[in-house]
Amino acid sequence: MFFDWDTADLRGRVPWGIAAARSVHEGRLTRVQVRGYTDTSGTASYNQDLSARRAQAVARAWVRDDVSRSIIAISGYGETNLLAPTGPAVREPQNRREEIIPRWVRGLGGTVVDRALW
Repeated sequence: MFFDWDTADLRGRVPWGIAAARSVHEGRLTRVQVRGYTDTSGTASYNQDLSARRAQAVARAWVRDDVSRSIIAISGYGETNLLAPTGPAVREPQNRREEIIPRWVRGLGGTVVDRALW
């Protein structure tokens, strides 16, 4: 999911929310890490805060879709790990994003799988 410049406002529904809630109730989804990122415009400290607010916005949307807040971990990474490498002070839409990393329990043996959704 991507964000407009200088905002943590969600555009539409957060993908996978209802499906994730169903998986939690079935015992297959045990943890979700939501990682927020920014582009390089703004100061590093501002971008750090903005990335955390983006991750929190996604977490709030998932809670509204009945995903337990207790399984959601939130991290803001600011302008690190750029999806589209740029120089400083560049407004790059691909870098204003969040990533969702679920921890699934798969199969009867309980194999744990971590895989980024996007």
